[in-house]
Amino acid sequence: MKWGQLKSQAASYVHRKDIDWDAAQVLLAADLDARLNTVINEGVANLTLSTSAGIPGFYSCPVPPNYARAKSIMRNTDELNSSPEKAFFTRPDRDRFFTQVGLEIYMSKSAPCIMLYAKRVQLMTGDNDENVEASYYPNVYLYGLLTHATKLMADFELIGVDEGTYENWLERANAASDEMRYTAGFSPVIVGGAA
Repeated sequence: MKWGQLKSQAASYVHRKDIDWDAAQVLLAADLDARLNTVINEGVANLTLSTSAGIPGFYSCPVPPNYARAKSIMRNTDELNSSPEKAFFTRPDRDRFFTQVGLEIYMSKSAPCIMLYAKRVQLMTGDNDENVEASYYPNVYLYGLLTHATKLMADFELIGVDEGTYENWLERANAASDEMRYTAGFSPVIVGGAA
């Protein structure tokens, strides 16, 4: 769904013309970066670790430019666990962990690694712009946009209505992704259509 269509449809739900839809979209994108677990917004990166500046025994690499969050890191055949940064630098078993500090991933071994990560949601700016999340999950995007807009408006009655619908569609999108992930040859499907 195109950005102009989404804004028009969202505006018709709240019957107001003074809403900053661009600001609501920024809030929605941050929320989706943290919570949308679908294959449509995933990327894979080969991590090339180098010695970290002044910290012996630790190695780091920058995150990819479109990175939102790490979903999984594999070193050889071992999957590494995420660790809070304070714990990572002091824990004796840090060989099984990684941590993120700023835009750097840290590990205790300089070995080839592959990272599966969630890509940042691409913001739409022009009315004819589209992004993959709005195309595959139009109801997630629409009700997420409404949820964040009503929070900006402090319309507490509408927040409860839109947020519940948004959570429902987000859950459906993540469930469809799980099915796609574990079924060989199953291609992405559009979950929901503009209401």
